[in-house]
Amino acid sequence: MASKHIGICRLCKQERELKNSHIVPKLFFNLIKKNSPTGRFRTTDNPNTPYQDGKKLPFLCEDCEERFSKYETFFSNQIYQNFSDGYGVEKFESNDDEIRYFALSIAWRTLKYLMEKGIGNLSNEEYKQLDIVLEKWRNALYQEDFKTIRAIKQYMIPTAFLHYFSGRPTRIISNVCGDFKVYGKENEFRAAYTTVQVPYLIFVSMAWGEESLLHHYEIGEKIIPNDIELPETLVWQLDLFHKQKFEEANQAMSDKQRQKITQMVCKNLGISLPDHKHK
Repeated sequence: MASKHIGICRLCKQERELKNSHIVPKLFFNLIKKNSPTGRFRTTDNPNTPYQDGKKLPFLCEDCEERFSKYETFFSNQIYQNFSDGYGVEKFESNDDEIRYFALSIAWRTLKYLMEKGIGNLSNEEYKQLDIVLEKWRNALYQEDFKTIRAIKQYMIPTAFLHYFSGRPTRIISNVCGDFKVYGKENEFRAAYTTVQVPYLIFVSMAWGEESLLHHYEIGEKIIPNDIELPETLVWQLDLFHKQKFEEANQAMSDKQRQKITQMVCKNLGISLPDHKHK
């Protein structure tokens, strides 16, 4: 029997038994596995190890897990099931407090996790402001304070038609990745936000500032998949995911793992591997 992990729940701040919590909800990883020829996926941090689940940490108590699960179920049933079945091209209404809550829960978990790991290149004043933001988000989520949550600028961007992915179409469905960046001069507090890409969507939640180019995709509006001009700041984050980290992972992957992937894909697709013995 696995030992219990007792600690302080990040959401309710009570000392409780902590569950292994997903930083990014499991439903997104399930969709990747569903569409993967191998039924598994790999991370850019450790490309030589296949996984069947996303990152989990002793993070939340059971009560707080159930609180988040309620909003995840709403999003899955009301939005994501139809959206993913339509390969990411379905338009949908986002003017629901449940959607706002769900998006903020992802942003808060991502930012909290990254802050605990350590975010570099921030001033002391910016760290102080982030602590204030994290506590504001935590309290709003714990209290289910929808008035506060509605005031937070959050965007949900469909990726199916974005020109950014035209040269890398598989990245629309095969990715779960998160980041946080501060933009502008030091202590200028122009813009700062979490970015979490999942299959068919990018969630953006502003710690401060806003991104006017994304106003059509602000949560609360009717979301219509289309090609749009992405803010330069968001392109920088996507480049980090899709150029730098993928290139580093590609170089780090061993030939043995490449062969295993090829064998598994061929097996699952019913394709015979070429016989190199007679060449």
